[in-house]
Amino acid sequence: GDPITSGLLKGDYSYKVPYLAEGDYVAAFTCNADDDNAETDDAVVFSSETPVTITAGQNTTQNFPPTP
Repeated sequence: GDPITSGLLKGDYSYKVPYLAEGDYVAAFTCNADDDNAETDDAVVFSSETPVTITAGQNTTQNFPPTP
């Protein structure tokens, strides 16, 4: 499906995506987001797509494996 939201990595490689509705999502990251042009349909490559379930009223942590 189409991306719902995004978050930027901080210097310590942490991120936060606030205010998602309860439900099942796929979390993924990309190293080429700067190449995305909002005016065109660019192919952005995502890595480590991982299912994650958001529960109302709780913080959810999703870690990604290191990239080679």
